[in-house]
Amino acid sequence: MRVVWCPHPELLNLYQGREREVLAGIANGADEEVDDALEVAGARMCGRGMARRLDDGWAFMVKTLEDFDYGRYGIDV
Repeated sequence: MRVVWCPHPELLNLYQGREREVLAGIANGADEEVDDALEVAGARMCGRGMARRLDDGWAFMVKTLEDFDYGRYGIDV
């Protein structure tokens, strides 16, 4: 499954400079305050035991879902 992260601007601000870690699912535990905020937001990354790599291409970030390219994922609207 591909992942699209469209974070709230305040959450994005908290993770500034760590976006690649979030997309790889390895941001957990590196910053307790930020990770607590993410958990409260209901968006904690799952799969702590799974091997993840930076820039593996499985996840990407968009700042808005306006003009989302559904066709890129084989979704007919």
